[in-house]
Order: sequence, then structure tokens, then C-alpha cells
Amino acid sequence: LFQVFRGLRHYDLPENWMCHPMKGSDISLLPMNVYMQKPDLSIDTMIQYPQPGGNTGVDIFYIYPTLNLSLIPYNTPISAIDTAYAQYVFRQQAGLISQFGRVFVPYYRQASLGTFFMINQQSQANILDSAFKDVKASFNHYLANYNNGNKIILIGHSQGGYHVQALLRQFFDNNPAMLSKLIVAVPGGNFYYSIQGKRNGGGLENIEVCPPSDSGYQCGCVITWKSFKYNSDINPPSVVLPFFNPYLVTNNFFYSIFDSAYHQVKYFDFGYDQYDTLTAYSFLNPVDSVDYFSWQNMYAAELVEQSLSKAGLMIDNVQKMGDLRPDSMTGKDFHIYDFQIVQADLMNIIRKMIANCSLTEVGDINSSKNIFIYPNPLNSSAIIQLHP
Repeated sequence: LFQVFRGLRHYDLPENWMCHPMKGSDISLLPMNVYMQKPDLSIDTMIQYPQPGGNTGVDIFYIYPTLNLSLIPYNTPISAIDTAYAQYVFRQQAGLISQFGRVFVPYYRQASLGTFFMINQQSQANILDSAFKDVKASFNHYLANYNNGNKIILIGHSQGGYHVQALLRQFFDNNPAMLSKLIVAVPGGNFYYSIQGKRNGGGLENIEVCPPSDSGYQCGCVITWKSFKYNSDINPPSVVLPFFNPYLVTNNFFYSIFDSAYHQVKYFDFGYDQYDTLTAYSFLNPVDSVDYFSWQNMYAAELVEQSLSKAGLMIDNVQKMGDLRPDSMTGKDFHIYDFQIVQADLMNIIRKMIANCSLTEVGDINSSKNIFIYPNPLNSSAIIQLHP
């Protein structure tokens, strides 16, 4: 199903948003039930995450990835935005993050897949800049009319991650007042780089990649990663990709293009600086697209740096004989599974960052019956507590 829009840069109109408080009700307010599925496919536990129930003082701004898979480079027309698919992808990647606050998700005239393989860098920059103009207009509308001093979480994946980086560059990177609002930015699934030996100075000038998860929960930093099959050889970055495009530096999409003489790939480790069992693989139920399943003890993970330009979160299948859960991740590049792989860890980290970076206490929601899970909602030591 497709939706009729009235000028996407008019973000005072509710139809130009997938999720927005002015819509009254949207998919960010659907139930957040996670079913822990055992190797024999039976259900062990159901975890219910609470709805925010209003303004928690934290806002989530999400930008969905490339949905237009045409290899012809162009901007997706307004009439061709597949809203049903965009909503499904939001639920898959960020639906569970909705527990932390109000959700803002704009529709935008995104670049087609073919844009990312263009040799003509000027044309590539023009298409990406046109897509970002919609994202930027929606973010300006949010800031002017709805932020009201709230803390901000930015989330995107793939192309959405590029647009998150552009928002960071143009709104936060050289603006301490705006940076003080940022809890964390999550441009998942992107090639991300810094000056060698540092955590900034690459795509962004000042904002840093978050430090290793065992060193605290720094405010206003970036969590980013790319996922690959364990022991696979990561391909070097292609020179046609946007982070080699000098026109995008001119357009202030990035601070600098990638240069292997000065830069290195830099990712967040999620606590997997050494090989360890993944907390859980969590995904949207493909049957109803409402509830979630979560699988423990199925994968292991390790952040591996193969060279200055080749690194990734390496994922290993550790299923035992008789485990009936199907492994759908094939090939060596697990790009489309990036969020499912780290969903459980990401929720736990964001919860701690909110507690560390804002005056809002996690779970401070006006409701008579809410379920809260500490310390990690998806590990075997979780404690389920009903708050009166």
C-alpha cells in the first residue's frame, strides 16, 4: 500500500511522518512483547516492555535504510514510497527502542540503491543531498516545535545511517549546546572511520565513537558497527561509496573523506572485544509483524580489526546438535541483520546511557502497572519486577 503525500518538505502535515506524536496513534505505540524461544522452539519466557505513556524527556528520531533497490540512481518519488515496507523495517530495527520515549520517523525521498555505486561523484552527491533535504527539514520541524529541551537519540541504518551522520555533522558536531542534548547516535551498518589512534576526526570532526562498553557510558557519542560472518575476509571499501566523495564534504555531509594514510575503521564493541556468546538475536515475528522472538546461546560475536580499513563485528553460529531454530544469515556480509544481532545489547546500553546522560530516570512513566527488567532485559539473569 502506498500513501498520498502533500509535499514532503511540509512536515507540519501528519501524513509526512510514519511516527509522530501529532498522529495520536502510530506503529511506535504497538505492544512490545519479546518471546524467548528455546532450541526446541517452545517459549521459555515472555518479556513485556512498557509503553512510554507520554513525554519521558527523551525523543527517538529514526531514519530508515534504503528500501528502493533499483540499480538506476535517482531519488524515490513521493508517490513511490512504500510506507508498509518502511513501517515493517522500523518495527524490525527500532520498534523496541520505542520504550524509551516519543518516536519521530519522517518519510523522505531517499536515494535508490544504485546511487551508492555511481562513478559520477557530483551526481551521487546531488541525489544524496536531495534526500537529506527532506530529513533535514523534518528534523528542523521537530526541533522548532516538539523538542522543548528534551534529550535526543538518533538512530538510522545503512542510508539512514548516512543521514544520521549528516545530522550530526550539521547540527551537533560544532554546537556544544546541541551536543548536550544528544544521548547517543546510532548510525548502524555503515563504514565508520576516525583519525588513526583516535575516536573522531573522520566522518565527524569532534563527536567520538563511544568508548568500549566496559569503560562507562559516555554521553553524546556514536555507536556504529558492521556485521560479518566469523572468520570471513572483509572486503576493502569500494571507492565509489559516499565516504570517498569530496562533494559530500563540500555539502557538509561528512567532515572529511576516508584516507587510508590518516584514518582507520572505528566501531563500537558492544562488549565483544573478545569472542563471547551473543546476548541474544532478536527479531520481529514474520507472521504478525507485531511481537518479537529472541534467541539466546545461538551465536557468538567478536569485534575484529583485520586492517586499518577492514573491521567488523564477526558473528559465529554456535548452535548445538538438535537446535531447531533456523539460521537465516547466509553469505559473509550480515548487513540486513545488523540490528537484530545487537538489539538486546543496544537496548541495555541505551537504558544505561539515558540514566547517565539525562535527568529522566528510566521507567519514570505515569502508569499504574508497568514491567521493568534489570539489568539486561534479555539475558538469563534478568529480574522481572512489577512496579505499582
